[in-house]
Amino acid sequence: MKVGWVRPISLWPFPSEAVAEAAGCVRALAVFEQNAGQMIDDVRLAVLGTVPVVPIGGISHDHSGFGVGPALEPASIIARITEVYGGRVAA
Repeated sequence: MKVGWVRPISLWPFPSEAVAEAAGCVRALAVFEQNAGQMIDDVRLAVLGTVPVVPIGGISHDHSGFGVGPALEPASIIARITEVYGGRVAA
């Protein structure tokens, strides 16, 4: 599975050009962010509907609320990327 990534160093101003350029050569754009999805709208605005934008992150913590949760385990991330890549994403 070929997977690329864009890792913004700064979110202000949002790197719309870099995100749009990355979206120019993919079937779908999976957005992994470890929060409630505050950045997904910025990504959608950057690509202007050229490809589906799918959130695959989210808040993840262990039972104590402080440690790394199951959503950050590599197998979980790979499964979510595979789901997006596999074409089961609505356009």
